[in-house]
Amino acid sequence: MRYKELITDVEYIIEKKSLKSQITVLTEKLRTTENRAKTWIEFTEKTFEFACHAKERFENGDIQTKKAI
Repeated sequence: MRYKELITDVEYIIEKKSLKSQITVLTEKLRTTENRAKTWIEFTEKTFEFACHAKERFENGDIQTKKAI
């Protein structure tokens, strides 16, 4: 996939290793970002769930529930 007169074999190997290394780093960063997004979504869902039901639970709940809220 290279043209012999543009780069040498050694340059090709070095560049190939560099690009593979970059792919590995970027893949890991993507995985980390996906995990952070998943955590954020779960936290947001729990927060909205609490906000939607807090008033009703406070009005109808026992003393422990009211303290927790």
